[in-house]
Amino acid sequence: MLRRINDSGRPDTDLQAGDIVAFGRYPPAPRGQRKWIEWLILSADGDCARMVSRFVLDVKRYHDEDVSVTWETCSLRKWLNTDFVQAAFSRKEQYSLVETEVPAEQGVWKTDPGNDTRDRVFLLSYPEARKYFRTNDERKAMPTAYAKNRGGIYTSSPEHGGTCRWWLRSRGSSAGNVQCVDAGGGFCNYYAITDTIAVRPAVVVRLAPENDHQEREYLFISCRT
Repeated sequence: MLRRINDSGRPDTDLQAGDIVAFGRYPPAPRGQRKWIEWLILSADGDCARMVSRFVLDVKRYHDEDVSVTWETCSLRKWLNTDFVQAAFSRKEQYSLVETEVPAEQGVWKTDPGNDTRDRVFLLSYPEARKYFRTNDERKAMPTAYAKNRGGIYTSSPEHGGTCRWWLRSRGSSAGNVQCVDAGGGFCNYYAITDTIAVRPAVVVRLAPENDHQEREYLFISCRT
């Protein structure tokens, strides 16, 4: 199910933090032209792996309206768990996506984060972005060609690497603001309706033999690793 990019000698159940795998394809395109999504393994325990996309995949507003919003209520959460899932993953791949408990975690400004959710696709929180990426350089992310060509995306200058801002799920300094990672890998805070910030999805994938054809919509596992 997972295609290992940086090491083909170990089984899926032996995935380790730092491995890069291919899983799903995005953006939508004619058959044979769709690009594999590359994922960075954040943690793995033999049963499931927590992953974040290696590159930012698209450019979206966190929310479509300028109102008070949390991860639970934002339009980006809905898009990731409906349109994105359908576009990026085959039916068999969707069976491997774990509906995982996503905790509502405060950001720098300690504003009300809302309620916990259960999602198959989510964004990293501010605490998770600090946990899994210890330095600004580690948090920097490049856009895919598709994301870069979407128009409006903010990227740093070529001499600074062409990296871009990407959304976190933690609330920002006020009810209509959300935290994100800036192009230099630090943390920033923008209006949820900002349309120049990129999307870097995270998922938890169930690790199973390729001959596992058990039909289910998802498998719920609480994977707070």
